[in-house]
Amino acid sequence: MAPEKTISFRADAEKIDALDSLAAAQDRPRSYLINEAITNYIEMHAYQDALVRKGLDDMRKGHVVSHEEVVRRLKSTATQQLDQAHDYIALSNSERVAAQVAMRIVASVLRLATFPLSGRPGRVRGTRELVISNSPFIVAYSIENERIVILAIYHGAQKWPEAF
Repeated sequence: MAPEKTISFRADAEKIDALDSLAAAQDRPRSYLINEAITNYIEMHAYQDALVRKGLDDMRKGHVVSHEEVVRRLKSTATQQLDQAHDYIALSNSERVAAQVAMRIVASVLRLATFPLSGRPGRVRGTRELVISNSPFIVAYSIENERIVILAIYHGAQKWPEAF
């Protein structure tokens, strides 16, 4: 076991209260949860850093996937849902706003190739959910054999299925 060191830092009182509540609920000391959080943070970012480096290396070697290929890989259901979201936004706002939201969704999906774990664990077992910033949309996806599979695009207020 590595030698331990002591650190101190400032945190919002609300965060400390939430941390203490979790520690009490798990019957663990606060330091245990802090160590777990730091370990998870380091592992996640080291993994993402390795993926970025691999992605850059692949790109330098010419191993890239075109935008058209990514669109082809979208399941037809997800493609239809993206079209429906676009049409709904165009009706209630404008074509320009609809196009911006649709492009934000597509750009976020494209980033999954570099950061496949950037989505949170999904409500449906074996899936992940990518919350699309500045929009009410969430992309449900899975990682199968190191490939991202887009399962669905939902409005955050929609009822989610129990399985895909």
